[in-house]
Amino acid sequence: MASSIAQIRKSVLTLALPVTVTTLLQRMEGIAAVFLVGGLGATSIAAVGLGQLLAFIATTLVSGLSVGANVLIAQLWGARRTKDVGEAATHLLGLTAIVSCLLMILGLSLNQFTMELLGAEYDVIALALPYSNFIFLVIPCTIFLQVLSSIIQGTGDTKTPMYALIAVNLLYLTIAYPLMLNARQDAIFGIDSILQG
Repeated sequence: MASSIAQIRKSVLTLALPVTVTTLLQRMEGIAAVFLVGGLGATSIAAVGLGQLLAFIATTLVSGLSVGANVLIAQLWGARRTKDVGEAATHLLGLTAIVSCLLMILGLSLNQFTMELLGAEYDVIALALPYSNFIFLVIPCTIFLQVLSSIIQGTGDTKTPMYALIAVNLLYLTIAYPLMLNARQDAIFGIDSILQG
């Protein structure tokens, strides 16, 4: 009896730990963005925070799709209905493509209006808008990756999505860090020009 309980605990931990790490990695991009622009001033931090807030709202709207995908695939996989798993995954990814493209269009259309509605100042909106527009341009990829991760997790493989998100976060840092360094140098150069002028 004790050994079966220990086995259950080990199985739960083996499944849950990678899911926990995956969830943390999904939030890491926003945290890293704020950390990277920290030296650019309060307006830049506010702009990134505002862009991340809008992205969070958008991804929260489709989180039900991700959870539903996980539950449906887990039920079919547990019942050994592998053919139905494939069909369900295809339909879920198709639905994800439609919903995420609609969300992208809505986000790009209502981006500035939402920022104004939230009471953001003009200088914050001016910085946040290009950043937020880029987020909404790539949000179909973000949502697709989230739903695909849920589908894979539904089959009992919780490690592959974790490894994929580690790779995505490393790629993000590899691209974002040099861009932020360049922005910081531009900001310093601009301040020096003002002081010298």
